Amino acid sequence: GRAHAEAAVRWLVEQKLCVSIEDIPKAVRFTTFKDYGLDTMIKTVFGGSPFQAIDAVYPGRFRPWQFGCAPRDFWSGPDRERHIQEAMEWLVYDKLQLSREAPPVFLPARVFEKHGLGGLLVSVFGRNTRKALAVLSPLEATQKKNASAG
Repeated sequence: GRAHAEAAVRWLVEQKLCVSIEDIPKAVRFTTFKDYGLDTMIKTVFGGSPFQAIDAVYPGRFRPWQFGCAPRDFWSGPDRERHIQEAMEWLVYDKLQLSREAPPVFLPARVFEKHGLGGLLVSVFGRNTRKALAVLSPLEATQKKNASAG
């Protein structure tokens, strides 16, 4: 069952791969599970998602986009706006430690790619980093609040 699957994930990460918790997103992909004969388990228990498998063992430590690619429809489904906002805040404020009072208006595309957000940048913003960062602008946040209040 699920408890055995979670134990297998922990075994893979801690015993076989011997990676630090911070390095898990770089070290674990679907092919990693396949290489150790755990591909059927990850498909049946975790819907084929390395992120869901890791999140079951290390809850809340990582974001889906850190594992090579976000789940299907992550950037286009019903929770798209929340996912985009969360990803941009995570990148700019958590990873890059930039100011909330003055969010950047430009970052090179390679910064998005380095942190697993290359897919977001291409699929949602057409590689336009300024459009991506506009999600964080105080003006945009104010316009959204006003629109939802009316």
